[in-house]
Amino acid sequence: THTSYGSGQLKFRLINMREKVVFGFFQGSSLKAVSSVVEFSNYNEPLQGHLALTSDTTEMTLMWTTKEALSPKVMWGTESNQYEGTKSAETKTYNAKNMCGTPATGYGY
Repeated sequence: THTSYGSGQLKFRLINMREKVVFGFFQGSSLKAVSSVVEFSNYNEPLQGHLALTSDTTEMTLMWTTKEALSPKVMWGTESNQYEGTKSAETKTYNAKNMCGTPATGYGY
């Protein structure tokens, strides 16, 4: 353990929150160490994809989040990197005023 050897290791999955991350090690309420800055390779990576049926049996709706949607598009096919179709997408943004109330409109959201 870290108390016997003075070091330790912990592995976990870090979700791309589109910001740099720094970790702190606390002992009780005292900050003992701070990590180097962790950065993601692609802050604009499309995340949180949602595919849904519509009332038209020939179409579906696809939604995702990204940091900057300069010219979004959807590409599809039956094999990776072999796309049979492309469609330009529409950008919509929202903020706390569009939410229904707490906790979504509270501090930290």
